[in-house]
Amino acid sequence: MKTYLLMAGMLAMTSAEAASCPRFNTHGPMRDVKGTVASVDRNEWGVSYVLVTDQETGCRVFAKVRESDGCKLGAEFRGTGHLRNEKAPRFDATFHDHLTEGKLCR
Repeated sequence: MKTYLLMAGMLAMTSAEAASCPRFNTHGPMRDVKGTVASVDRNEWGVSYVLVTDQETGCRVFAKVRESDGCKLGAEFRGTGHLRNEKAPRFDATFHDHLTEGKLCR
């Protein structure tokens, strides 16, 4: 029973987040982010990305990272990224045009 309540709470949080967070826009402004790495992935060009849950807003943020940044699942992230919500595409082909500096994962 506890498992079902936990899952329902997680779904409710995702829906609330999608309603309150701005749409993901790779050409829009980026913002400073401090949070936890929720996922790590790589596109067909070999560019690594992280999806971070921002501590301040609770919104998900996409950021491009370098292999040397050491970003792993659950790591603390400090850097810049594009706000997104769950209805946005997972990756956008234009995102590789954005290179941001000053990332730190630990």
